[in-house]
Amino acid sequence: MPPGQSASADEVHAPTQVGQTPTLHIVRARIRGSAAGMKPPADAVLRNGWFEYTPTPSLVSELRLTRSEFTADYDWCNAGGYQPMSNFIAASADTTRARACFGK
Repeated sequence: MPPGQSASADEVHAPTQVGQTPTLHIVRARIRGSAAGMKPPADAVLRNGWFEYTPTPSLVSELRLTRSEFTADYDWCNAGGYQPMSNFIAASADTTRARACFGK
């Protein structure tokens, strides 16, 4: 992705019911900047420099995050707040795979 442009799956939820197949639910997304393949959808709202929108509902078992030393890293959010993903997963590989699972 060119400098100054980024995309974010802001909120991803996983079900917590035992017996269900773990899947990820992307419920909010945002795009900053635009280029080929980065055009915000028509219903996107510009807030603080980001086009925010609700993506088409879909269930995925895995989210593939392309990471590069040439672009800003993804932010990871949990109850403790936001932090760069590189704080706990090295960005040396081209793709980081996030999968839904059930915690203990």
